[in-house]
Amino acid sequence: MAHDGGTMANGTENEAAIWIGKAWDGLIAADPAWVGVWVAVGIFLFGGVWFVVKLLFQGRKKGGVRTTGAAGGGNTVNQPGRDQTTAGTVIHGFTPEQFEEQLARRTEHLTAQIKDLYRRQAELMARRNGGNEQPLADIAEALRLAEAGRADAEAKRADLENAYKAQVEELERLKAELRALQEDAPGIDGERLQSALAALDENRTEEADDLLAELQHSNSDTAAIARQARVRYERGRLAEDRIDYAAAKDHFIRAAQLAPENEDYLFKAQSLANKAGDYALGLRYAQDLLELAKRDGEDTLAYARAANEVASNLNAQGRYAEAEPLYRKGLEIRERVLGPDHPSTAASYNNVAYNLNAQGRYAEAEPLFRKGLEIRERVLGPDHPSTATSYNNVASNLNAQGRYAEAEPLYRKGLEISERVLGPDHPSTAASYNNVAYNLNAQGRYAEAEPYLRKAVEIVERRLGLDHPDSQLYRRNLEILKQRLRDEE
Repeated sequence: MAHDGGTMANGTENEAAIWIGKAWDGLIAADPAWVGVWVAVGIFLFGGVWFVVKLLFQGRKKGGVRTTGAAGGGNTVNQPGRDQTTAGTVIHGFTPEQFEEQLARRTEHLTAQIKDLYRRQAELMARRNGGNEQPLADIAEALRLAEAGRADAEAKRADLENAYKAQVEELERLKAELRALQEDAPGIDGERLQSALAALDENRTEEADDLLAELQHSNSDTAAIARQARVRYERGRLAEDRIDYAAAKDHFIRAAQLAPENEDYLFKAQSLANKAGDYALGLRYAQDLLELAKRDGEDTLAYARAANEVASNLNAQGRYAEAEPLYRKGLEIRERVLGPDHPSTAASYNNVAYNLNAQGRYAEAEPLFRKGLEIRERVLGPDHPSTATSYNNVASNLNAQGRYAEAEPLYRKGLEISERVLGPDHPSTAASYNNVAYNLNAQGRYAEAEPYLRKAVEIVERRLGLDHPDSQLYRRNLEILKQRLRDEE
């Protein structure tokens, strides 16, 4: 049987050779049938070669989306602007893991900055010299921005999947804006633009920022002023992406000054002024935003957003009664337009409740806090930082009403989520430890409260430093608790 198989194989090769010889003879003799065969073969071979060359060329082109293999080597897929999925990981020039590393580095930097600022603040306050007011005010603003930045960076790390997707969308928007600016200002160097676009693919914003900085210094005609405002806004977005809120504030405010009729510029200017604690300036821009939104009617989402920002700046100044109707209007619009199961609707419930709580109207605030918790638990799930916040909000409201036993399991639930989602060493987890301790203390259960409070002190002193207000607050709480334990002996 083996010999027969070999003979058949040889026979097939001879028949093929005979067929090719006949085809060649037919071509030489200009036989139409054989000429057609050779044309078909030629087309087939040419198409195959072209396809292979195309693949090789695409594999060498720049600007592709990198995918990472098992050995960590980079392969390039030429589909710029599209998200790729490799082994469950979304890739866009930089991976979610790289994004998380960037956020971790920024968090560490901001934490170190916060420690240093509190140290400098303590030193200035200890001197009690005249002329310290402005340095102290500058430090206070820098602290508020750094604290807001650290909180936002850690919130992104806690919800990495959505934060990564939002960052990819923002980078695509920035790239489109750079290309549009090149059309508007044709003097931009093409190679530098391509370099900046490639850097944005990897979430590196420095080259894009340098390019925009050059565009900022141009002629002062009307078109150039509009372009400068646009450039300032984009530089603000870049600074915001790298969580440099001091730079973002400067750029956004300048953009709003140059183009005071632009809603996007006004929104960002008031938002960063609010983060810096400059609520009067934030209120001014928020009110301008509200006036612009009115042009399209007072029942739109744009109006709801503007009303919410005005209310937020009023609330921060202790002007709760003025803020309340604006918060309620924002809630009414969002519930009608977005529906009851939207995270923004939940945020509006929480805003109205917080405002009522601040006015001491705890019984009115309670059902709104509970509604916000119900929506977040259903829409965001039980393992989301915002859900943990809502548990703490309801518990705090109950505590304020003296209903400590009802508040306790909610505080514990908030702590459980924070530990699981944010980790046991997170400042927000420390706040949850303090909350449980505070609740147990209010019930007279001092011995049970002590280990929670010790844990809170340990976390914030290590993470935020001895001079941080949370460290001082928790230490003070612990000393009061120790005194009560001694009184019981």
